[in-house]
Amino acid sequence: MQWFGPTPFSHACVSTPHAPTPLACCAWCDEPLTEDDSGYLIPHFDIAADPRVSELAYHADCWQRQIIGSVGHIAKRCSCYGGTEEDPPGLTRREAATAACRAFEQRMQG
Repeated sequence: MQWFGPTPFSHACVSTPHAPTPLACCAWCDEPLTEDDSGYLIPHFDIAADPRVSELAYHADCWQRQIIGSVGHIAKRCSCYGGTEEDPPGLTRREAATAACRAFEQRMQG
């Protein structure tokens, strides 16, 4: 794993190498990465497509969204908890990832 972006943005940046911002689209939201974005390059292995290890690029919020879940999951209103709520309607995948990160931070603060 490597991180990219203009400045360190998480504890993970301390113990992982920095990389130039890739000229790629985010593997989660499919939006292009820009020099102003921060995120991660994650090793990826798909034996069916290519037996070599490659790297996928993610915006920081998009990567975290895959770990913490949707806004509905953070609020305990998704199918895990008997509900049906997931990401807020009308948002792009990147906007929903940012909303999930905000909801998670608010939940962790109490």
